[in-house]
Amino acid sequence: MPAGRLRPLAFALLPFAAAGCRTPDPQPLVVIRAVPPGETCRFEVEGRAFTIQELLAAAAAWHGRPVRLNPLESTPFKCLGAAIYGLERAGTGRVDFIFEPPLPSPRK
Repeated sequence: MPAGRLRPLAFALLPFAAAGCRTPDPQPLVVIRAVPPGETCRFEVEGRAFTIQELLAAAAAWHGRPVRLNPLESTPFKCLGAAIYGLERAGTGRVDFIFEPPLPSPRK
């Protein structure tokens, strides 16, 4: 085929090649906040409270989405471990664990 006839074909195929190279839109982040401890492990997502069992059931809908867990200083480690393990098993994306220590008390 002469080179002059390949050029229109190349331009016709260019949009299809570009569409295949497009990166997918990033999944929205799920932020889980620990609620002050009581009798059971409790968490909050978008203003809605969950027990650990309810949280893990809801995590099935977050398949592939990154998750950030924001615990409190008083959150028991058994609650955090259960949440992280359950979220990983539910197939969520990366699970970030962010713990912010308390602010230092002012010096006297």
